[in-house]
Amino acid sequence: MHRLTYFLFLTFLTLGACNNGPESPITTPGEAAVQEPDTPYFLFTFTDASPTCETADSMRCARVEVNLHMMKGQQDPASQKINTRLKEVTTEDIYEFTESEATSAEIGSAAQAFIEGYESFANDSPGYLTPWAIEVNSEVLKMNDKILSVSVDHYSYTGGAHPNYYTSMHLFDRSSGEEIEVASLIRNQEALLDLAENKFRTHHDLESGQELADVGFFFDQGFSLPANMGFNEAGLLLIYNPYEVAPYALGMTQLLLSFEEIKGMIDLSMVSM
Repeated sequence: MHRLTYFLFLTFLTLGACNNGPESPITTPGEAAVQEPDTPYFLFTFTDASPTCETADSMRCARVEVNLHMMKGQQDPASQKINTRLKEVTTEDIYEFTESEATSAEIGSAAQAFIEGYESFANDSPGYLTPWAIEVNSEVLKMNDKILSVSVDHYSYTGGAHPNYYTSMHLFDRSSGEEIEVASLIRNQEALLDLAENKFRTHHDLESGQELADVGFFFDQGFSLPANMGFNEAGLLLIYNPYEVAPYALGMTQLLLSFEEIKGMIDLSMVSM
């Protein structure tokens, strides 16, 4: 859903210059917290845009929009550690599109660096009317008394043939706030690899003996697990992002291994509650 919203936004910007309808003001820059009753987390929102974003259909515009689920409890060190890490994930992504170094987890500073970079580039390129945008959205996939599993969708467009997107997965220990690597929970690597490869081949309609490299996948050293893995209510999610094991045109591969299927392969003592 977030990806569809993002592409519709880009399409709107692209076609906006030909729209003769009434202009609508762009969202006021700033941050806010949207409380979600009966949950231990809230939705942190942030928006900012370059001064040239006079209206929502402006073609000379750089825009940053962030929607992150964060833990309530300002006095709880573990919750604050989780929140800081999620902000770091966001700012690191934004700073990738700037010439500045990430000096803090402050999203506003990162957004300003991105917007200033756009303004500098646009000022040096008369007639440049390509909008830039970064959008970051999170989703709480699973939570219990011991863990918090979150996915973060990252989308960006800074010109070129197409936008870029990827998903990062984050698993936290709620008692300490520390991030847990799913790989550290694996107890039977060989069995998990076999299961994941079978799922991967089924997803892409590949035969069991067919070489993955022959159909465009980048598994030079044999099949491997993705960099991003996390849990939802049904099991273990494997996310192969664009360019990770295939060209951009093949898109993202998302696989689900049910809790029943991975029993004995992964330590689920903290997860399946």
